[in-house]
Amino acid sequence: MPDGKSLDGVVDVWCSVVAYKTPAEEIERLAATLAHARVTVALTIVDNAGTLPDALRLPDGLMVERLLPGRNLGYGRAHNLAITQSRGRCRYHLVLNSDIEFNTTVIDALVDFMDSRPTAGLVMPMVRYPDGELQHLCRLLPNPITLIGRRFFGSTQWAQRLNDRYELHDWSYDEIASFPFLSGCFMFIRRTDLDKVEGFDPRFFLYAEDLDLSRRLHMVAETLFYPDVSITHEYRSLKRRSLRQWVYALTSLTQYFGKWGWVLDAERDRINQQTVASIRYKN
Repeated sequence: MPDGKSLDGVVDVWCSVVAYKTPAEEIERLAATLAHARVTVALTIVDNAGTLPDALRLPDGLMVERLLPGRNLGYGRAHNLAITQSRGRCRYHLVLNSDIEFNTTVIDALVDFMDSRPTAGLVMPMVRYPDGELQHLCRLLPNPITLIGRRFFGSTQWAQRLNDRYELHDWSYDEIASFPFLSGCFMFIRRTDLDKVEGFDPRFFLYAEDLDLSRRLHMVAETLFYPDVSITHEYRSLKRRSLRQWVYALTSLTQYFGKWGWVLDAERDRINQQTVASIRYKN
């Protein structure tokens, strides 16, 4: 285990991050930010590639452990290891990417918000690119045509129109609102609701695992966008498109629609209609 406090007792927020050939400096920067929270925080690092150094430079006040699965488990299954570790030992569990940066007060603000809204099971803050541009990560539940168009025909006008509706580009992104799909880059989850849905579905290796988890959380609690705090997301996965990533994406989408329904998904249609009816669009 890296330097840092041992993980014992109950904390306010248990964070999990999955590393795969991730620079040590990126993990260290994230840990330093978490250590400055007013609330108590623990961090589990799941090193899927086993390439992080044993002697990470971590702050003394942060409770940390590192898990070595011995193989690449993928995103959701690796986070499930940390979710198992945190069961009964935290009030909130934060699933986040390592390419995230945020102010040291963000964790405290999200705890305060969730404490004030007991019906909220999942919260995502405002997410921006490093240049300040908004990331449209509040989404409807997708149908196959939308995701196929987005993934393979993104430059065409018809695919862009479908994607704009899917990502709610005409919405203001300036108020608290409920959405069935909030990005897995930063999922702040009430632990009791996470227990109800039993974490990530292990059948998804990479891609669609956050869509599936968000959808299931939406069925048991509010899943909310909270714009009063903001984080920066490099979104490095957009820069790493490879044949392997395409295969992962196609496999996961096949698994997702096989689970929930391809053309016929009455629950998807009902949830999307409710979401669109409940939000205030731009004038």
